[in-house]
Amino acid sequence: LVIGSGGSHVVKTFTLVDADGVYKYYEFDLTQYGLTSEFYIAIDAQMSATNDILFVDDVRVEGN
Repeated sequence: LVIGSGGSHVVKTFTLVDADGVYKYYEFDLTQYGLTSEFYIAIDAQMSATNDILFVDDVRVEGN
């Protein structure tokens, strides 16, 4: 999971250990990265097999 706002920062790298088919909840505090109007979230899945699957559900970006 990569975020950016004036540069890119890797917030979380998922590995095969995370790929067990079980739903997991993640929460990240992104305030340290400078939430500007150019803030972005990117997912670089680097998948190459025809049966690779990526599910992203219920993404929320909340500010104070």
